[in-house]
Amino acid sequence: METKAKIELNNTKSEIIGIFDENDNYIGNDTRKNMRKNNLIHRCTDIVVINHNSEILVQTRSIKKEYCPGYLDAVVGGVVGDKENVDLCAEREVLEEIGIDVNKTKEKLKFIKKYFFEEDICRVWTYCYLLKLNEDEIKHIKFCDHEVSSIQWIEKNKLLEMFNDNNIKFTGGSKETIKLFFQEKII
Repeated sequence: METKAKIELNNTKSEIIGIFDENDNYIGNDTRKNMRKNNLIHRCTDIVVINHNSEILVQTRSIKKEYCPGYLDAVVGGVVGDKENVDLCAEREVLEEIGIDVNKTKEKLKFIKKYFFEEDICRVWTYCYLLKLNEDEIKHIKFCDHEVSSIQWIEKNKLLEMFNDNNIKFTGGSKETIKLFFQEKII
């Protein structure tokens, strides 16, 4: 049984989001609510976080989230604000979602690539990053209730098995990013 992702527009913020075309050219801005409602192309960051055992951080999204509330998410990240620097957005999202200041980590946040992702509820230019955390840094993970309800570390092959289980709800974009990282032997 395939479960479709959902968006709760009543939870949508009125913040302003950059809108882009199919070639990642800036074409203007709109509210987050209109971006979601009209499925406008925007930018997001996906940060794959791995630990010293090469396990991947998987979070359960808060039920208060507008996009896929309660779903599992194999990346940390979020929507890039209008005219926001993408790298700074990635840093902000790591801090907001898991409480880690990437400017203080031993290994720095590493940009990997961007790609276009599309599903029936989302069209987005995804900017992918990798963040490796050591044992001490992992002890400092703190997540915010309005962003994340829980986290777990999952071994790479187990994660792929979970992706194939239609009873487990993952965000579509995070599945795509993890598969891309596997294919390109990044993780």
